[in-house]
Amino acid sequence: MMENSLWMAFLNLLMEQIWAIIFFFAAGISLARGRYKKTAVWLLGMGSAYVVNMSGFLSPILKPVQAGSITDISVVSVSVRSSNPQVGMLLAEMLKGGYDIVAVQELQDQKLMLDVLKNYPGYFCYYQPGKSTVVLSRFPAVESIHLKNVQRVTLQIDPDNTLQVYNLHAPKYSSNLALYNKFFAGVFQSIENNQQGKIVIAGDFNSTQNNYWRGKLPSLNFSSALHDAGSGWLATFPTKYRSYGFLFPFVSIDDIYVKNMKLISGDVLGKYYGSDHHPVHAMLRTKLD
Repeated sequence: MMENSLWMAFLNLLMEQIWAIIFFFAAGISLARGRYKKTAVWLLGMGSAYVVNMSGFLSPILKPVQAGSITDISVVSVSVRSSNPQVGMLLAEMLKGGYDIVAVQELQDQKLMLDVLKNYPGYFCYYQPGKSTVVLSRFPAVESIHLKNVQRVTLQIDPDNTLQVYNLHAPKYSSNLALYNKFFAGVFQSIENNQQGKIVIAGDFNSTQNNYWRGKLPSLNFSSALHDAGSGWLATFPTKYRSYGFLFPFVSIDDIYVKNMKLISGDVLGKYYGSDHHPVHAMLRTKLD
């Protein structure tokens, strides 16, 4: 359902968890009646399973393929948090990992970024002053633009092939739903004009995978690094740097989507150095079998 009102957005969020809500409600009734404790335990277990499944832990896992081919590319998406005092450490950690493409969101201190890059001369840096999205890449770009608040960088990954990277930080729909829908409408207009090309969409979607817009991506032949190829606990938000993140991450709002390429694996990285998001990592193969 299109989220054209806050009520509809809230309804979509409820629908993602509808079976969990039903199971938890039935478990509450069973406990209240007192005679159905075993039934209540079973219902609570089923409800918990649905919550965990939404977070990504039970996502299907593709059999790992040995990396190392020149057609294999590693991509990381990392939201560094605009007020993070450890941004330099986080950027250095991502670059030290040797990933081929690093999509960065919420980066305010571009001078600090350029200082960190001096220690990693193998990377090209694509950004626009005043914008908070940055793409760091081992590949040169043939185009680097911002479509309003969406960064699009076209990389020359080999002599015959280019790869379009969309790096985005979506608005919060709870703050401005009209702006949120306008943002994604612009993204979809751009990607729908490129049916045959290799595309990566990385970033902070500020919504879970069953949200209206993210839910449309599979119909356009996009695959999710986390929810189609991921392994482990795949919730990305919040970390302990949020006041309510003292327990564990419980929603998966960051991801990497790919089209016209093969996903090898996806996972959530454990090192986040002051950010309220965990980075997302994907291995992809640029040539289909």
